[in-house]
Amino acid sequence: MNQFKAVLGFEFGAYVKSKGYKIFTLIMIAIALLGGLIPNLISNINFGGGRERPPVGIHDLNHVLSDENLNAFIGEGAWVRMDISNYENIEEELENETYAHIFMVDGDEYTVILLGSAAMTFSFHTYRELARETHLAAVFTGLGQSPTETSQILNTIPEIDLVLVGRDLTQSFIIGYVLVFVLYFAVMIYCQFVTTSVVREKSTKTMEMLVVSVKSIHMMFGKVFGVALAGLLQLVAILGATAIGLTLFGDGLADIHEILGMLTFADVAPLLGWAFAFFLLGFFSIAFVSAGIGSMVDKMEDVGQANMISTLVMVGSLLIAMTGIATPNSSLMVAASMIPLISPVIMFMRICLVEVPVYQIIISIGGSVITILLLGVLSAKIYRAGVLMYGTKPTIGNIVKSLRKA
Repeated sequence: MNQFKAVLGFEFGAYVKSKGYKIFTLIMIAIALLGGLIPNLISNINFGGGRERPPVGIHDLNHVLSDENLNAFIGEGAWVRMDISNYENIEEELENETYAHIFMVDGDEYTVILLGSAAMTFSFHTYRELARETHLAAVFTGLGQSPTETSQILNTIPEIDLVLVGRDLTQSFIIGYVLVFVLYFAVMIYCQFVTTSVVREKSTKTMEMLVVSVKSIHMMFGKVFGVALAGLLQLVAILGATAIGLTLFGDGLADIHEILGMLTFADVAPLLGWAFAFFLLGFFSIAFVSAGIGSMVDKMEDVGQANMISTLVMVGSLLIAMTGIATPNSSLMVAASMIPLISPVIMFMRICLVEVPVYQIIISIGGSVITILLLGVLSAKIYRAGVLMYGTKPTIGNIVKSLRKA
């Protein structure tokens, strides 16, 4: 146990005191704190070089469109009436930004004229609604309704009462969606730290001295736990800074502010608790896989290839979780949420979306814990066998022979 504590303290201190760790943490905290200011800064920047947006041209010789409707749908001062027949080249007028686009009304025909380059970002919804309301007003007037009665009919919106039965998952889904990506990237980043540390020790032959003085199982578990503590400290600092930044400077993020305002501690605490638990399960399971594979690599240049298996596992789990958002209780999602290595991400997503049966959570967590212990012991043996394999090609036969000797 003393050896485990010594290795844990050394690894934790090495990461926390490193310049890269400090710089990355400070940069992420600064981004998290000031991130809420970005929308406000962007909104205050005039990317048009001081030019105002050109008005919408309205070709409506019979004045079918009322000024009230145009102000309501397009905006007051954002449109101007015009006669398209007065212009020889409409395309040139649009290119010169005399008009943003042109809305034509001719009887029952409604037409929008705009440049082809603007078609990708143009929304027809406003003009569909404007044309619909104008058409209905003409129909009601033709049936003998007065303008006042027509306006009352068109503006009458029936009230709808919303009754929720069971758990409201709207806010938990949004927070869970964000935390799933945090979980994914955190596990990926910190597991690479483990692999890099193991490969560095082996390439510098430090591993040979460590294996003689410290039991391999203490070395492996201490190394992984040390990186986990450093990672948790960094995550807590960044997430805390994010919460403070959204509270102080998040006025430009109205939707996020509205969601946060609806949340209570009782809503957030369970999700954060599950996120913490599944982060540890996901990290330890993938970290031991990464450490075991890293023990078979001799050079730092091969770290990328060594991380390929753990990367594929995490990417696969994220893809399954994202594709199963609409059907969290499907056979694929239920089965995948109880398979070790990929279960932390998928089970956490299911918990954020639906009420997961307790027995499935127990199976998922229990399977992950057992897998972590087995992988920890196996990776420790591989770590010790890495000394015997130094300089040899890591084939399956060589690995098995070295494991037997270890």
